[in-house]
Amino acid sequence: MRKLFLATLIISTSTRVFAQQSSGSTSTSTSTSTSVTTTISPRVYVGTIGGRGMSGRIGAQGLTGPFDGQGYFNQQDPDPADSVYRVAYDAMNRGEWRRAADYFAQVTKNFPKSRRLLSATYYEAFMQYRIGTTDALHEAMRILTDKARIANAPGNSNTQQEIAALTTRVRGALAARGDNEAARQLSADAQKGGCDAEDVEVKSEALSALAQADQAAAMPMLRRVLEKRDPCLLGLRRRALSILLRRGDTAATSAAISVARATDEAIELRVDAVGFLARLPGDNALAALEQLLRTSTEREVQRAAIRALSNTENPRARQTLRALIERSDVSEQLRVEAVGTMERDPGNGRSDDAAYLRGLYPKLGAERVKIAAIAAISKSPGAENEQFVLRIARDVSEPSEVRSSAISRMYRMTGITIDDINRLYDTAESRAVREQLISVLNQRKEPATVDKLIEIVKTGTDSRLRSQAINALMKKDDPRAKKLLLEIVGN
Repeated sequence: MRKLFLATLIISTSTRVFAQQSSGSTSTSTSTSTSVTTTISPRVYVGTIGGRGMSGRIGAQGLTGPFDGQGYFNQQDPDPADSVYRVAYDAMNRGEWRRAADYFAQVTKNFPKSRRLLSATYYEAFMQYRIGTTDALHEAMRILTDKARIANAPGNSNTQQEIAALTTRVRGALAARGDNEAARQLSADAQKGGCDAEDVEVKSEALSALAQADQAAAMPMLRRVLEKRDPCLLGLRRRALSILLRRGDTAATSAAISVARATDEAIELRVDAVGFLARLPGDNALAALEQLLRTSTEREVQRAAIRALSNTENPRARQTLRALIERSDVSEQLRVEAVGTMERDPGNGRSDDAAYLRGLYPKLGAERVKIAAIAAISKSPGAENEQFVLRIARDVSEPSEVRSSAISRMYRMTGITIDDINRLYDTAESRAVREQLISVLNQRKEPATVDKLIEIVKTGTDSRLRSQAINALMKKDDPRAKKLLLEIVGN
């Protein structure tokens, strides 16, 4: 690891003279900033603000040193533009957008061969975007579309990508203010073909900006994008679907149902559409979810339908999930997931779910479905639920795995006493059940648990269970446990 060293940067009120070594010319600028003291490593990342990547890198650490064009300040390889860049970056950290824009402009004007040129260009435009007046937005567009400056500027591809994304954002802001040319360019960007990841990201930004600027004008574009089955445009199509469905009207419901039912559609897009159906009003969306659950053969779509039904308060959706749990002609996994929706939300006006599962339990059949039901019931408060779990744990006709699952839930059930647990241990006829009971004794806090664990250590006939009991005793803050352990070591 590189050693960190402490450095103190003092940037005081002064007149700075910046010499351009390449041309021999000199330019002078006056700047004022506050002193900054910070710990610096040879490469110190300065964080981000705003969107992804470089969309406003500014960081909580503030100004920490020269920026190397990749989000780092490089102390070992200074650049002629570093001093001006420091001042600009410091001003940006403090939210002084106009001042920062002016200093970033000095970098681009006075140091055309600097490694900072591309990032300074980005930040100059970003500061104009933050200022946000129409004139400032037009100035940002002028900076971002200056191909002579950007095309040959040193920097990395990430910075170029962020410049493209910021350009789209600025166009979106202008289009929202009635700029027809900006709206036209956004529309053109959204329709471009190709499979380049950066290009697709720019088109996605353009589509979002267009929808925000004029939702009605964006609708035909959204539909055209959805109709394109190019795998390269999957991300763009998902964005278009999301924008369309946020309308929440009948057109959105129709689009979601159409995409969800399309068996030749990309599974990712279908899952998105199914998820949105739960948020849309009306019985048509619910009916579509029910149909998908009955007829779809894609597991991802079925699972998405279960999640969607569980997220709606419509009583009819709850009945659909219950009907699925009762079916024996669907996969165990789907039934388990349907039961799991009752486990995740036992107290949201659905207190009857536990009673329903208790009544249905004898008919569940499959062990995995039974275990899921026990988990859901155990998370619902009430003595009747605790006693149900205890009955399952006592039932020797149940498989060991099912009984063990019931026992594992007892550690937080205060209605089940230590005597209940001890009697279960004494009558258990499998190691798996007894191991689970020792685990419960370990987690329960009552002093009586120590008595049973000591008994297991002293009189047990299974060395593995005795070792487990010893490990449990080691975690108990009880002198009897310590005394027993000393006796065992002494003998």
